[in-house]
Amino acid sequence: MNVVLHLDSAIAIDPSNADEHKYTGLAQEKLGRADLAEEHLKTAIRLKPQGLGYHLALAEFYEPRGKIKQAIREFEAELSLTSGDAELKKHIEKLQRTDRQQ
Repeated sequence: MNVVLHLDSAIAIDPSNADEHKYTGLAQEKLGRADLAEEHLKTAIRLKPQGLGYHLALAEFYEPRGKIKQAIREFEAELSLTSGDAELKKHIEKLQRTDRQQ
């Protein structure tokens, strides 16, 4: 819990720091606060849309919650920022097949 308090304090000092929002989102997810986690992860992306790992974090948040279309969209956004990560591409293809079967 102290980590979240420190991150919240850091965000209060500099609300434009995308990394602080990303890590706050990840911490909130671990604490079971999905609404806050999603909000911070989306804020991180708004602040740094070309930042590596931001879309990936949001995709990995969506996937286990069954939000497959949103997860695919975020994985694809992350893929567009990388040099064609083969494992990520395979994972997207697997999710697309799963989504079509639903």
